[in-house]
Amino acid sequence: MLTVRIGSTNATSGGNVYRVTEIFFHPNYKPNNLEFNFAVLGLHKNISYDKEDIKLSKIDYSTDKKVPTDSNITFLGWGSVLSSGGLGGQVLLQKLDLPVYDLADCQEIYGRDLVTRTNFCAGYITLAKNVCNHDAGGPAIMDGRLVGILSFSSKRCDIADQPAVFSSVGAVASWLETLGEKKLS
Repeated sequence: MLTVRIGSTNATSGGNVYRVTEIFFHPNYKPNNLEFNFAVLGLHKNISYDKEDIKLSKIDYSTDKKVPTDSNITFLGWGSVLSSGGLGGQVLLQKLDLPVYDLADCQEIYGRDLVTRTNFCAGYITLAKNVCNHDAGGPAIMDGRLVGILSFSSKRCDIADQPAVFSSVGAVASWLETLGEKKLS
C-alpha cells in the first residue's frame, strides 16, 4: 500500500499519513527518456489545511512552459545528505536554492534524448552542491509557484557541473487542469 506523509519535515514521523487510492500517469509519459515524467496521486480523503498543530501551505503551479535561465529555484527533497545512521534513521526535509542551468549545456552533459523540450535543469557549474540520491519527485519552486518536479540527477551531490533535470510543470498545465475538472465533477 502506498501512503503519503503530509505536514512533517521528518519522512518517518509526524504530520498526517494519507492512503493513495489512485495514480494518474501522464498519457504521454515515455519511460525510455523520462519525457512527461509526471504522476498525480489521489488520496483517500482531502488534505486538511486548518489544523493548528500542522502548518501546511498550498501553492499554485506555473503554466509557463519555459523556466528562465537567469533565475533561481528552491528545491525541497528527502535525499541523502549524511552517511547512513547519521541522524539515527531519521530522514529530514532539506532545502536548496539552485540557479537554473542553460538547457543546451545540460543537454551536452546528459544528451538530447534525456533532456528534452519538457525539461529544465538547475545546479551549480563551479560549486560541489546539488540535489542528492532519493530526491526524485521533489518540487522546484520559483516565485511561490511550483515550476518543476525533479526527474533525475547525478548519483553524487558533491560534484560540480552535474545539474539536476526537472520536468517542467508548465508543459503539463493543461493536463493538470483537466484532471482537476474531472475530480470536481
